[in-house]
Amino acid sequence: MKAKNKEERILLWLDKSNSTLKEIESHIENEFINTSANRIYFACFYAVTAFLISINLESKTHSGIRTLFGRHLIQANLLDKKFGKFYTEIFDYRKEVDYDEFTDLEMEDIMSIFEEAKELVAEIERLLSEKK
Repeated sequence: MKAKNKEERILLWLDKSNSTLKEIESHIENEFINTSANRIYFACFYAVTAFLISINLESKTHSGIRTLFGRHLIQANLLDKKFGKFYTEIFDYRKEVDYDEFTDLEMEDIMSIFEEAKELVAEIERLLSEKK
């Protein structure tokens, strides 16, 4: 289904984010650690994309989204700076688990970043609800 307007697009990206957070719980239960790291990144990516759409910004690359996130959410002081560091961390984890055959994360790492991912998504949802 193709979204017709900006509000629909924002809701679709947020829905993808929240669906992915639920998916991660299953991956964690089944101890799919590297898959969890990938999905954690994407849950956050989808939420960040929703926010950027709300301010009429988009990028065709993950690096572009990361740059816009830093500029328009972190440097603009809309989110705590810890989320800037976190987004860089999960961006790097995702690349490592997807492309480096020797990367293995620990369940302890995944649980920690999963909690922070849920917090980031909630903060973005808060920002979007304040914009209404």
